[in-house]
Amino acid sequence: MTDKKNLILQDFRNKHCFVKRTGLFYDPFAEDGMFNYDPYKFDNIIATVYENSPDDYALIFICLHDQLNKLLDFMRDKASKNRHYNADASRELTALIEDIFSLQNSLSKLGVDLEIRKDYANWMFNCLGFLKQTNGSSIPEDLEIPESERYEPIFSIKNEIAEERLKSTKVIFSSQYQKEQSKKMLAMIKTDTVKAVGMAKEYIETCLQGILDGKVEGDVEKMDVPSLMARARNYFDLNSSNNTEVKKIINGLSQATNGLCELRNHRGSGHSHTAKNPQPTECEAQLAVETAITIVNFYSNLNQQKKK
Repeated sequence: MTDKKNLILQDFRNKHCFVKRTGLFYDPFAEDGMFNYDPYKFDNIIATVYENSPDDYALIFICLHDQLNKLLDFMRDKASKNRHYNADASRELTALIEDIFSLQNSLSKLGVDLEIRKDYANWMFNCLGFLKQTNGSSIPEDLEIPESERYEPIFSIKNEIAEERLKSTKVIFSSQYQKEQSKKMLAMIKTDTVKAVGMAKEYIETCLQGILDGKVEGDVEKMDVPSLMARARNYFDLNSSNNTEVKKIINGLSQATNGLCELRNHRGSGHSHTAKNPQPTECEAQLAVETAITIVNFYSNLNQQKKK
């Protein structure tokens, strides 16, 4: 099964993650070989939302998502004008949609569940009903065309993400890893506040999952951060302290974590930003990152002491 899956994914990477210098789609088995092809240039913002996707799929999802968005944006533009979708775009979108559904079907036969976000899946399915190969296509009046998404993934692997995240917990307690991750988050504050807040939340989550995995009841991979914090407090017996001041600090850490998660949900990576939900300010991102670093250091130290 693994060999076949790898062949399927390699085929899609060849087809959609490289472009011939004269066009978007090409035959990866053409006689001139790969030297006439360049890496597909995708939107870097879209790339960030697939950072937690399994490595085998991430690049494919980024390229497919980016290509879909370009054709989707063109359709929205044409729908606002003459409702005529050009012939070249009709052919490209048809081929792309058929490839995506083919990938979904091929993986399903191997027991891998490729999920496509509902609004995109419905739009793609409906497009196959009216797109034509010649002379362009008339866009139906009742067609629901979704807003193009740049801040959330539209593709995910339902039953393989947990495995990848479990792998990531194996390095969390390396002091070198913690230093590098802290450095990355602090640097991200200046360049991308959205991503900095997202990384801060995930940093806490991965740390607590690594500590608690196999030591508490339940599947830590399915717990949200507040639940992980509550389990960590019980695991380290922090609720039994007789020191009122210490209890207040511990409660403060939990409240700070809840606030960080809410900030991430409204304004962090993986979520759209509009006039109502602007990007985090640099100050807010710094607060989120430094809070995460403090919490991870605290629980990592407690874990090291507990091992002694």
